[in-house]
Amino acid sequence: MNVKDGPELLRCTFANGVAPGSDRQSFPDGYLGQAHPRQTGADEVATLGYKTNHPKEGDAVYRLSFALAHTGGDVSLTFAASGLEDLANESWGLDNVRIEALTGPQPLTPEELKRHWQALFGDDPVKAFKASWALVTAGDQAAELAVERFRPAKLDAAEVHRLIRMLDADRWSDRQKAHQRLLAAGNSVLPAIRQAQKAKVSAEVQARLQGLTEQFEKRTLPVEERVRWGRIIRMLEVTATDKAVEALALLWRHGRGDEVRHLAGAAADRVARPRIDTLLARARAHRRKLQFDEAKAACRDFVRQNVLPHLQGQERHTREQAAERILDFLGVGD
Repeated sequence: MNVKDGPELLRCTFANGVAPGSDRQSFPDGYLGQAHPRQTGADEVATLGYKTNHPKEGDAVYRLSFALAHTGGDVSLTFAASGLEDLANESWGLDNVRIEALTGPQPLTPEELKRHWQALFGDDPVKAFKASWALVTAGDQAAELAVERFRPAKLDAAEVHRLIRMLDADRWSDRQKAHQRLLAAGNSVLPAIRQAQKAKVSAEVQARLQGLTEQFEKRTLPVEERVRWGRIIRMLEVTATDKAVEALALLWRHGRGDEVRHLAGAAADRVARPRIDTLLARARAHRRKLQFDEAKAACRDFVRQNVLPHLQGQERHTREQAAERILDFLGVGD
């Protein structure tokens, strides 16, 4: 289910079967795996009168509620199914579709925000599904929290080396605290950790360094963990604010696992694309009118909002040089 020229609200599988291979579904979560038993989250089971050869098979009814930010005069929703077999075996339908226009974001109390955020990472997929849409309805609150949680701690080289030395501290609590701070700093500390692994250190320090390396280099995640990150990505993409794009970009750069980073980057691109198109159209319109200063200003907005956050250069002048090359490529340089 998706919105025309807007976000995808639902992409998942449903299952009513009992045979192996047809008894698992991804709903209430997304498309990152068949993680849940059949009919998980259903409000009614076997109430529509469908009969099969197996007494435990049948039908299921789901009452679903979604939220999205929308400012246009109308909205078009697309409902589609794929991979279905013949009507006697698989079918689906819709009933009582209702759209309600809200006056604006519905703020959450700090306690509600904390509870819904924890539900996203929890073991109950039905609670997580409901929590995700409560967070979307709240506007930027969840995105701001995500930016706070996803932004890696900034450590200078001296502090990184001090924390590595603390991995051999006398007290276990000090060693654990150093380990957690290095982990929170993200993969920017990986070069220093690799260098420390070459030195002669205790068995525990070597084990901790190896554990940190494996965490940062992990390419695949268990399906349960991928599903939980998928909830966050979907919630941020539908929230579709600048702060949500910032959170997705942080997850793209620093998230765990290749698939999670890829999905976060793709979601950030989809949300940012309308903004990019608007800014570039503005720049081209100024250029056609020979308003070169205005065109450059519009393009600089484009670079600042949609390019600089993704560049990996450590020095400011490196990022600025990259921006100038992009402006030249767009044809609005000096």
